[in-house]
Amino acid sequence: MINVEAYVEGITSIVNQPDKAPWELTQNIDTIILEHIPLLDNDFTVNNSIAIHKTAVIETNVTLKSPMIIGKNCFIGANSYLRNGVFLMDNVRIGTG
Repeated sequence: MINVEAYVEGITSIVNQPDKAPWELTQNIDTIILEHIPLLDNDFTVNNSIAIHKTAVIETNVTLKSPMIIGKNCFIGANSYLRNGVFLMDNVRIGTG
């Protein structure tokens, strides 16, 4: 059996499916994100199935497609394009900046 934690650190604290392989989780990532958004605390702002932590920095001209969760202290650089099914854990940096 493949341990998904070996590929995606911290994922089993969010998705309680430790017996699933990473590629099995990605097949259902939109559903997983939509089910997790209502469980987020008040440190997240949710709009159109996009949840953004209050400490995240999103620069100008960024395109975000739902569903999506952007975690604590994340940085999304200018002109980035993130499609649906994105779940950024804490402290992730995307793009230049």
